[in-house]
Amino acid sequence: MKISSSKLQSLLIKVESIKGIGGIGKTAVAQLVYNDENVKQHFTCRVWTYVSDIFDESKVAKSIIVGLQGLDKQANLKLESVPLDALLDEIRKSIKGKKYLLVLDDVWTEKDKDFEGLNAAFKCGAPGSRILATTRKTTVATIMGSSHAIQLNNLSQEICWSIIRNVALREKDQRTCEEFKPVGLKIAEKCKGLPLVAKTLGGLLRFKTGIQGWENVLNSELWRLEMVHKDVFVPLLLSYYDLPSPVRRCFTYLACARKDTPFDVSDVISHWMAHGYVGLDDDDSPLELKGFEYFKCLEARCFFQGFEYGNKCLACKIHDLVHDFALFLTRGEFMVLEVSKGNTSSTMNGERTLRHLIVIIEKGLHFPEFIPNAEKLRSVVAHGNNIRDDCAVISEKAMCNLFNQARRLRAVVMQS
Repeated sequence: MKISSSKLQSLLIKVESIKGIGGIGKTAVAQLVYNDENVKQHFTCRVWTYVSDIFDESKVAKSIIVGLQGLDKQANLKLESVPLDALLDEIRKSIKGKKYLLVLDDVWTEKDKDFEGLNAAFKCGAPGSRILATTRKTTVATIMGSSHAIQLNNLSQEICWSIIRNVALREKDQRTCEEFKPVGLKIAEKCKGLPLVAKTLGGLLRFKTGIQGWENVLNSELWRLEMVHKDVFVPLLLSYYDLPSPVRRCFTYLACARKDTPFDVSDVISHWMAHGYVGLDDDDSPLELKGFEYFKCLEARCFFQGFEYGNKCLACKIHDLVHDFALFLTRGEFMVLEVSKGNTSSTMNGERTLRHLIVIIEKGLHFPEFIPNAEKLRSVVAHGNNIRDDCAVISEKAMCNLFNQARRLRAVVMQS
């Protein structure tokens, strides 16, 4: 039997996947592979791109091109008006004849056609190239044609305890760790085998004094709350309620952030200030400094990850599960409005008063001229591939209507 050259090439470029529930460590394992020195030497080029639950082939293609060509932010903006076919051609040119490693992080889509264009472009790489996908769904691994799927299972109680110990007692001697171990193992059992939960609980226990403080966490009534529909939210609730009241407000605002996308810490602090979340105590410190103290307080509780440093700018991300938790806390206060061709849909996070609006705008479209239930709206965050400046996405009429409707508006943020 004769095999076509394109078919042979696709067989030589393997797809592998890491699957497991949220918070189990799929991205962490993929990062260990991606950053391994042997891996760096084995592949001519490496690219990491975040896919997310809302699949956008153009966005994924642009992210791959940016990673392959090392484009700066300004060059990245120029890709916004480039059609998909041209983007796929650029990927072909960039990887042609090269042995590459491509990591597709957090893939959700189960539609074969979503990857048709990208798959065709990926075949231009050299034999031995690899695609590594992380996903929560077994069907995704099958659809992507994974030759090898690694299932991450829940960690043992002992391993969860070791994570808690390393975070909460990292400066303590062995004797102290042994004293805390009996209660620590009982707390570790409540982690449900998730490393993210163990790390978060460790961040909480770090600030508890003595074994009695740990036992108070173990015996908290929050473990028995019926309103908490996900067991993994209970440890996050414990850490949340342990925060000072002003810092809690700052944390819930992080529901505005995009999943697995770095945000500029100084920008977020300015948003906190605009909403009056910073400086609620009687401290006379400058608001920017106080806001950074709030950020460091959240960092100490292990709410952030993926720190980036450069040009005096600090950026980081929040884990998907932590983002879901922030949405859970603010149910009814946030609405996601998706503007796409022929359809504008909204998702209300509960049934309370709308305070914050997240608008996701499809390429070539604009900010809606009317927002429902906007009377008590405090902030608007617009995301879109075509946002270069305010005028590119929001008309004067839409802006006037927004300010007339939302008299309590404190922040309007445009993000590409």
